Amino acid sequence: MIVKVAKSEHDMRFDIPVIGEQTLHVLKKVKASVLAVQARRSILLNRARLIQMADAQGLCLTAVEIGEEITGAM
Repeated sequence: MIVKVAKSEHDMRFDIPVIGEQTLHVLKKVKASVLAVQARRSILLNRARLIQMADAQGLCLTAVEIGEEITGAM
């Protein structure tokens, strides 16, 4: 499982966490089965294509809510 979240003080104006085809290629290479991204703080490039690719490689994509108590500890 791979989890991608922004730090609590992360400035979303300049550096937004992005998931694209290259991300999925790397996840396939390391044989990851799940990619969890932070809801409303990540960008999926070409969302429909990413979902299609994830399905083809048996990868579960999910968005999760991260509480302040978790992100503040990173």
